[in-house]
Amino acid sequence: MQKLKIIFIFFLLINGFAIAQTTKTFTNPLLPAGADPYSFYKNGYYYYTHTTGNCIVIWKTKNLAELKSAEKRTIFIPPSGTQYSKEIWAPQIQFIKGKWYTYFAADDGSNKNHRLYVLENASDDPMKGKWIFKGKVADPTNKWAIDGDVFEHGGVLYMIWSGWQGDVNFEQDIYIAKMKNPWTIEGARVRISAPVFEWEKNGDLNDPNNPPHVNVNEGPQILKDNNKLFIVYSASGCWTDFYALGLLTFTGNGNLLDSASWKKNPVPVFQQSKQNGVYAPGHNSFFKSPDGKEDWILYHANAAPGLGCGRNRSPRAQKFTWNADGTPNFGIPVKTDSLIPVPSEMEIRNIEDKKSLINLADPTIFHHRNLYYLYGTVEGNANEGFLVYTSVDMKLWKLAETSNDGYALKKGDAYGTAQFWAPQVFYYNKKFYMAYTANENIAIAESKSPLGPFKQKIKKPVTTAVKQIDPFVFIDDDGKKYLYHVKLTNGNRLFVAEMKDDFSAIKPETLKECITATESWENTASSSWPVAEGPAIIKNNGLYYFLYSANDFRNPDYAVGYAVSISPYGPWKKYRGNPIINKKTIGTNGTGHGDIFKNNKGESIYVFHTHNSDSTVSPRKTAIVKLKFVKDTIGGSKKLVIDEKSFYYLHREMDK
Repeated sequence: MQKLKIIFIFFLLINGFAIAQTTKTFTNPLLPAGADPYSFYKNGYYYYTHTTGNCIVIWKTKNLAELKSAEKRTIFIPPSGTQYSKEIWAPQIQFIKGKWYTYFAADDGSNKNHRLYVLENASDDPMKGKWIFKGKVADPTNKWAIDGDVFEHGGVLYMIWSGWQGDVNFEQDIYIAKMKNPWTIEGARVRISAPVFEWEKNGDLNDPNNPPHVNVNEGPQILKDNNKLFIVYSASGCWTDFYALGLLTFTGNGNLLDSASWKKNPVPVFQQSKQNGVYAPGHNSFFKSPDGKEDWILYHANAAPGLGCGRNRSPRAQKFTWNADGTPNFGIPVKTDSLIPVPSEMEIRNIEDKKSLINLADPTIFHHRNLYYLYGTVEGNANEGFLVYTSVDMKLWKLAETSNDGYALKKGDAYGTAQFWAPQVFYYNKKFYMAYTANENIAIAESKSPLGPFKQKIKKPVTTAVKQIDPFVFIDDDGKKYLYHVKLTNGNRLFVAEMKDDFSAIKPETLKECITATESWENTASSSWPVAEGPAIIKNNGLYYFLYSANDFRNPDYAVGYAVSISPYGPWKKYRGNPIINKKTIGTNGTGHGDIFKNNKGESIYVFHTHNSDSTVSPRKTAIVKLKFVKDTIGGSKKLVIDEKSFYYLHREMDK
């Protein structure tokens, strides 16, 4: 009997441990201290920062609930004796137009000299690379400024911040201005909010070094949902327990610089909760859960009354919802001992129909013997290889059972240690091949099955003088093989070269440039590094149709156009009606980087990715749309169009 008791207790302990392991919760605060918290999500990681006062530190974590154990790096210690040496406040780390930027406020020890500044890092990972001080970010008035937030709307960059009208500290207002680039304001500032309600005017000071009273609007943060645009800001002095969040709603028709188009909510939308022991909640930011389904607010607060603006403020997070009128509902601050489920992860659970969207970027579909095989860049984990999904109807997909846990190509079996991007699978001479990108070079691996494992006997890339990505192998009717690809040289530019029969290398003497982004739709951000990428070739009635994507993939205007030629080398004539796939034709942002295949009926299908939402790029969603060749009244040859009604997202069958 004693032995049975011991076994039973051991069973309970083991099962209790399993339950504890699968119950993912956290409690606020996320860290013991940290005001003005901010996070940015990219490639499966949250990059977090907050005010330290004398330097800028960033944290990196897959789960914001685990900040206490997260990797961190000090990215900036200001030099002494400058206008930005002291009082470093409210840093924000953002990824804009292909680079990392950190905005912050600082002064020389005198508050009246507070201004906004920015750092830049060209590395893909902000924990690596070099952070460069780009300088001050100021409008022509160069007035006192703190709490800058940069966002893009309608293809235009804007900055919002808290500033003074003049040179005397008696009131902080919210301003907006256009930006020429991530470090330069273009044009005049416009005031869109000033403290007008009583709940915004709690600001008495008992400090001989400051004015007796200051009204405050500060910490503005942009919030987008569908077609609605909001600014959430902090009001009243942070030194009071009445520090709270207010809401501005954009009601105009496109001109964000029209102050009359911003409507202020008459009451705060998030404020202290005495019953929950949370005081002066404010200076927030927002983030999405890793699966893109949940909205979260990140803010600081005090755990007791009267603690003011000091080091007692700590970062907290909680999920929020949306009201019937489309405005955010933040609820009330939760207690510090409340168990909160962590933000929902990529494996979406408890879905009634057992389906979830597939999140593969740069997708390709290979059709073989009535079965469809789907591959792509694995969002959030592109350093391990390529997963493969299968489907009989393209409507519901299953992660394939492979020898590599669902991977068709696994790191270690072929060239590459990271950045496994943009695969293409094709069949030739009774072998299956995968062309792909790794470490910003192109490689080609072989397999006996479309499920893999795709391997190389000699692990090497296709030789090149510069970095190259996005391969597309096209085998013409005469058996000649061509590699269409992107070279990273003064932009992302599309090239073609004939390949050797065994796909081991290109014939260098045949290398020829095909397409560069030169048209207005191809570079809506006027970037100094124009992008044309994601090639795919289809032949129809003796003509070659070259589909490609343009703009940076993070740009909402990322789109697909095509060009036509009578030769696989070109010259290529771009279609006058480009783009054929974009946010207008499909109704969602970031459409592009796909591949062409034929279904069981012989119809041409284009598989591609889109942004996750209007406000979030990743995790990108995988979709398909039918292509059609129709008579063109101009030019004689047939034009390529899409069947907009055929557009739909691909879903994965969930485990039961």
